[in-house]
Amino acid sequence: MKFTSLNRIFDVVRIVINLYFCRKYSTPVFSFAARKYPINSSKYHTIYPMKDFSTGAKFIASLVAMSAVLWFGGSIVRYAIAFDVFLPGTLTLKPFLTPGEVNATIRFFAITGFYTAVCYAVTWIFSIVLMILLRGRLKVNGWLFMSFALFYLASPIELYQMWFDVRLIELTQRIDYRTLMATNDMLTIFMQRFSPKLNGIGFISILAHFTVLLYVIWQPLKKKTP
Repeated sequence: MKFTSLNRIFDVVRIVINLYFCRKYSTPVFSFAARKYPINSSKYHTIYPMKDFSTGAKFIASLVAMSAVLWFGGSIVRYAIAFDVFLPGTLTLKPFLTPGEVNATIRFFAITGFYTAVCYAVTWIFSIVLMILLRGRLKVNGWLFMSFALFYLASPIELYQMWFDVRLIELTQRIDYRTLMATNDMLTIFMQRFSPKLNGIGFISILAHFTVLLYVIWQPLKKKTP
């Protein structure tokens, strides 16, 4: 009796997991579960994002995913570094920081920008290739279409901010460390990068990319066809 109850619990758990991943039920696998929780198989259609991919498409999808994680995660860390020089809730520099300390933080912010810029470029380019490969699936996977749309709609903001990052990176490579710490060249570009207007649209871009992440996790707007 005890084992029968456990088997019933496992049956229900497997059905819930299969329903979550939209697995098609052609025949009832578990007699008890099928009687207790009947499923109309015509309402579900198997849409596997990776099952029918070629090796090349899987490689591109993996490359896009890894680059996007490194770029987005790195961008959040860089924001944390940058806002460490400002008073909380403002864009005013902390008065107790010396110019050398501020420049050292900005230099670290600039150097890390090289890696996030490379990852973003890889994500942007190969996302186009991936979108072309998946063009036949966009109609039945609305979440996928919205993810691509939000990503590319936010790209002008990211590219404009990246232009300031490239200027900061160029300073760190062109000027020696001692001279760079003694000048305000980096600070001038840094304050332009975090001006109130540009900072505001930057947060809009972050929200857009967070929404893309939620789309990928929850996968809404997925069309179920018989």
